[in-house]
Amino acid sequence: MLDFMRRNARSWGIKVALGVISLVFVFFMGGGGQIGAGPRALATVGNIEVTRPEFELAQRRNESYFRQQFQGQMTDEMLRQLNIPKMTFDQLVDGAVLRAEAERIGLSIPPEAIRDQIRRVPAFQSAGEFSVRLYEETLRAQSMSPGIFEESVRQELLQAQLADIVRRGSHISEDDAWQAYQKANRKMTLSYVAIESEPLAGGVTVEDAALTTFYEGKQDTWRRPPSVKVRTLSYKVADAALKVEVSDVDLNEYYELHKNTEFQSEEKVGARHILKTVEPTATPEAKAAVKASLEAIAKRIADGGDFQEIAKAESQDPGSAVKGGDLGLFGRGNMVPPFETAAFALEPGQRSEIVETDYGFHLIEVYEKKPVGIASFDEVKDKIRTSLATRTATDRVFDDSAEDSAKISDGATLDAIATARGIKVEETPLFSQGDVVPGIGPAPQFMDAAFTLGSPGDVSQPVKVGNDYYILSLVERKDSYVPALSEVRAEVELAYRSEKALDLARDKADAFLEQAKGGTPLKQIAEQNNLKVETAEEVSVGTNFVKGVGAVQGLSEIAFGTAKDGEALARSFVNGGKAYVFVRESVTEPDKAAFEAVKKDELEKLEAAREQDALGEFIRARKEQEKISYDLAQLGPLLGAGAPRE
Repeated sequence: MLDFMRRNARSWGIKVALGVISLVFVFFMGGGGQIGAGPRALATVGNIEVTRPEFELAQRRNESYFRQQFQGQMTDEMLRQLNIPKMTFDQLVDGAVLRAEAERIGLSIPPEAIRDQIRRVPAFQSAGEFSVRLYEETLRAQSMSPGIFEESVRQELLQAQLADIVRRGSHISEDDAWQAYQKANRKMTLSYVAIESEPLAGGVTVEDAALTTFYEGKQDTWRRPPSVKVRTLSYKVADAALKVEVSDVDLNEYYELHKNTEFQSEEKVGARHILKTVEPTATPEAKAAVKASLEAIAKRIADGGDFQEIAKAESQDPGSAVKGGDLGLFGRGNMVPPFETAAFALEPGQRSEIVETDYGFHLIEVYEKKPVGIASFDEVKDKIRTSLATRTATDRVFDDSAEDSAKISDGATLDAIATARGIKVEETPLFSQGDVVPGIGPAPQFMDAAFTLGSPGDVSQPVKVGNDYYILSLVERKDSYVPALSEVRAEVELAYRSEKALDLARDKADAFLEQAKGGTPLKQIAEQNNLKVETAEEVSVGTNFVKGVGAVQGLSEIAFGTAKDGEALARSFVNGGKAYVFVRESVTEPDKAAFEAVKKDELEKLEAAREQDALGEFIRARKEQEKISYDLAQLGPLLGAGAPRE
C-alpha cells in the first residue's frame, strides 16, 4: 500500500483528490486566505508562481490524505519515507506547468463550469443545497474574496482539462494487462539476518585528522540557515473578544434573523457497528467467509449477546472498537452511502442486516435519532455571543494595529505603544525560515515579514496571521554560515561514529554473504553469530518495503534477478542503521484463473497507469521547454536534499 502511494503520489487522480476540487479541506485545515496573497514565490513557471503558503497548505492536505488512507496506521516514519515536502512541491510545479501550457494553447473554462464545481463543495451547502450565505461567510472567514477563490477553481479545472486531453491517447490490450498482472503478482519470500551498527559505534576511534576530513567533506550538512530575532506587538482577536460586551438585544436580533438557516439542525443518527474488513483483492470465497463470520456474530447478539462487548472483541475498526463500536452522532454525507442508507433506515434499538461497503461488512445498531429542527435560543446564545464578540474583535484588532502602525511611522516606539495599550512587547529567539516560532506557530506571512526587515530597529507594517495581527521590529539578523568544527563537534562525532559503525556492519554482512554464497545455510550463520533469521513475505517487483525493516533500496530488482530458491542475493543492503543479508526462499507465480476474475479491474488499473505515464512524459517534456526558476534559499530548508540544484 505504502509503495503504491509513493509510486502514484504525483498522479493526476491523487492530485485532484487533494486539490481544490475537494475544497472543503481548505477550510478545515487552515490557510485558505493565502490564495492570491503576494509572498515570495518558491518557483515560477512562465508567469505562474508557486508560493510558500500554497506549498504549506498542500503539504498539510497531503499528510492528511495519506493518514486517512492508512486509517490511523500511518506513522511519522512512513511519512518521512514518502518525503511529503518533495512530493508536494513536485505536484505544485507539475500543476503550474500544465496551467502554463493550457493557457498557451488557448484552453478555457466557462463560468458555468466554475459555478457548478463550487456548488458541489459540501462546505457551501445547507441541507444538501448550495447556500450563497454559507459560501460568502466561509470565504469571508478565510479573508478571501469570491473572485480570488473562483480564479483558483478555474486554474485547477484548467489543469484537469489539459490532463484529460493528454491521457486520452493511451490504449492497452488484454495481453498487456495479463503481463502487468504477472509482473505485479509474482511474489517472493526472503529470509534475512540484520547486523546492527549501533553496538559497533563504541569501538570506533575518533582521530582529529580523520574527523576534520570527514567534516570538511560534508560541511553543508551542518550549515546554519539565515536567522532573525524580532520584537513583536500582538493584536489577538481572542484577547480583544474578551473585552467586547454583547447586549441581549443584539443576541436576540441575531437569533431571529438566522434561526431558520444557521441554527437549523440536520437529521442525525447515533450508531455503533461491528466491522469485518475485506481486502480489495479478496476472492469471492474469502469475502463469503468474512461475511459468514459476521453473520455468526449477529446471531450471538440476537441470542442475547451484548453488542458493545462483542464489538470490543470482534470489530476490526480500530477507531470505534475500543468504544464498543460507537461512532457517535452523524448526519447525512458523513458515511459511505450503503452504511448511511442502512443507518438512517433504522429506529433506536434496531439492528441492520449485514451491510457491505468498500471497507468490508458491517453490522449496525442505532441507539439515537435526532430529527430536523431549530435549536432554541438558550441552546445557541453562548455561541452567538462568541460569534458577535469575535466579529467585533476582528475589526478592532485591524483598526488598532493600523492606528499603532501609523503612530510608529510618526516616530512612536514599540515600547511606548505597548505602554499605552497596556500590552507587553514580546521577543522571539533566533529563528530560520520554516521554523515554528514559539507563540506564533507555522506562519509564512510572519516569516516573510521578519526576513524582509533589513536592519535592527526596522519595523514592519501590521502582519496578518490567521485573524490576528502583529507588528515586528528587527532585533538581530544572522546570515547563513558553516559553523567551525569546534562549534558542532559533538554532532559531527556522532555522525562520524554512526557512519563508520555502519561500514563495520556492512563489512560483517559482506562476510556472512560470502559464506551464504559458498553454501552455508543462513540459519547456521545466524546461530554462529547470535543473530536471528527473519522472514520477508510477499515481496513483489517494484516493492522494496519490508515490514519491520522499511524501504530497502534495490531489493526487489536484485531479488527477482536470482535463479533458484536458497540463493543468496548478490549483495548486502543497508537501511536504518543496520546491514542485511537476504536469501531467496520461495516464489509464488500468478494464476491465470485468478487474473480472469479480476481482469476488468486490471484493465482499468493498467489503463490509469498508462494514462499517468503519458501525462508524466508530457509534463517532463514541457519542463524541458518551459522557463522554470526556483528560489533555492527558501527551498533548501524546506526540501533538504530534494531541493532543485538550479
